[in-house]
Amino acid sequence: MLLIANGMNCQKLIPIVLIGLLQACSGSPPVSLQSTPVTNQEAVSQPNPPTSETPTQSIEPVREVQTAERPNLPAFCAPDEYKLFFEKFVLGKDEQGNDIRAMYTADLIEVRNYDNPDQVLEVLRRQDDEFSIDLVDTRWVQLVASPVDNSPYTRLNLNIDRISSDTFQVDYIKAQYKYTGDVTGTESEEIVQTFGNSAAYIFQHRNGCWRLTQKLRSTKPQ
Repeated sequence: MLLIANGMNCQKLIPIVLIGLLQACSGSPPVSLQSTPVTNQEAVSQPNPPTSETPTQSIEPVREVQTAERPNLPAFCAPDEYKLFFEKFVLGKDEQGNDIRAMYTADLIEVRNYDNPDQVLEVLRRQDDEFSIDLVDTRWVQLVASPVDNSPYTRLNLNIDRISSDTFQVDYIKAQYKYTGDVTGTESEEIVQTFGNSAAYIFQHRNGCWRLTQKLRSTKPQ
């Protein structure tokens, strides 16, 4: 009877053991195995920190330095002060003795045909150019003896024309003048004649100020 009872108990235990094994196989994996992939996924999905601030911080100091190093330009450098600029340019020196012609002449000057400005005759370096206009007693002159009178310099008939917002042209030609003052002491002159060929200087507004960039010279025989 004991054997029969034991056999029956074994038969009851077998299904219980099998159920326990099935539950163990279908159960969740250990916590340590679950946590690893979740952590990796979170690390991958996190966005990179923004980097837009870095270039802004590196550029702004450079801009500040460039602004600080830019000198204050004189008033005659303003686009509308081109006539005043030309007068200062002709005088050649400013109040501090600085060479205005050297400061405001381009490194290379194109010499073009006065009668055909599209034709480039030559290109001069700044140090090789000879600016030929001077100002004596408020009169435009060339510092060479006049061939038509006894004056130690040659008078010029000169016109300053702004041909665009950033360009002005100075046309000039040798001239003889006659004094026409009256008994009231009013001083005036009139042109008797012009002679020789016309010529011109062209100035362009660059880097905040006017600069001599071109000369026009006639190729016609005088």
